[in-house]
Amino acid sequence: MAEDGASAADITEMLAEFLVGVRESLAEDNGSAVEGHPPSGAADDLLDGQIARWTHAPWLAARYAVCVIRSMREAERTEAQAGMTAIQGLPGVLMTRRAGNDVVLVPDEEEGRTREMLSALADQYGIDCWIAVASRRAPEVASGHREALDILRLTIADRRPAGTYRIDDLLVERAVAQSDRIRAALARIVRPLAQHPTLRETLVAWLDADCSRPSTSRHLFIHPSTLDYRLRRVHQLTGFDPTSLRDSRTLSAALLVERLV
Repeated sequence: MAEDGASAADITEMLAEFLVGVRESLAEDNGSAVEGHPPSGAADDLLDGQIARWTHAPWLAARYAVCVIRSMREAERTEAQAGMTAIQGLPGVLMTRRAGNDVVLVPDEEEGRTREMLSALADQYGIDCWIAVASRRAPEVASGHREALDILRLTIADRRPAGTYRIDDLLVERAVAQSDRIRAALARIVRPLAQHPTLRETLVAWLDADCSRPSTSRHLFIHPSTLDYRLRRVHQLTGFDPTSLRDSRTLSAALLVERLV
């Protein structure tokens, strides 16, 4: 294989994938499940792509739901961590913490069982947290972690409520964020609002309320006629009409890009 140009890292990765594939086949033939409890540091090894040393381990799952979790308030995150013993004790679950986020790897070999474990995870962390989930085969956990981080970043930037999100929930937002030219063009649209914080606040409230006049007026404690005036000003400054369905989507995307910068 070395003569064909494959590096040692390539060979290691291919071997790891082969061994995990063998374990997956054996599990299907024997109806076996993940067994035993992983050692400390195993989650970090998988996130760093260091799977070769664990391919023989009975607790290693063929697939994982990679969960990156961020709580809205530190006190609630601490409280959730204190109660995570039940989650950590589930067979095959791996846990660590990176860049201020909790990372939990949930075995993803049986759809029903995975749903139950993700539901238990959400219940344990409580209502005020975001859980970003990406499913990957064990050798690809590192890329799943990157995708989950991307989902989390977009979820927060898009002002989504607390909850569990996968990439299918943010397809448009991800497509927008991946293009440098589109991001730059969208950023220019809302740049004039930087000098008018009240108008920007009004636009955000308008979009959060799904363009409802009564809801926006109540939220901002302003008269509907004042709201209409501010929306007209937003139209004048940006060139996009917030009361238009098409234009409001563009403005929403522009605010998303602004928060991602």
